[in-house]
Amino acid sequence: MWEHSPLVTYGAEQAIAETVDSEGLLWIHAYFVWPHLTVYATVSGPQDEVRNTQNWAITALDSMKPNP
Repeated sequence: MWEHSPLVTYGAEQAIAETVDSEGLLWIHAYFVWPHLTVYATVSGPQDEVRNTQNWAITALDSMKPNP
């Protein structure tokens, strides 16, 4: 589980997990599921950058929503 998840993606069920590799990089694996669309995304990098809620990748994940 991603215990530090700031994400509340519009109308999606989500499952997010994290792992740290042998080089100390944090990897976030995320599934976002709507009734007719599923998105799998990964974000990786130094832990302080990935956990930054202003990180462009985290901001992009947080702003996802299906286009009607």
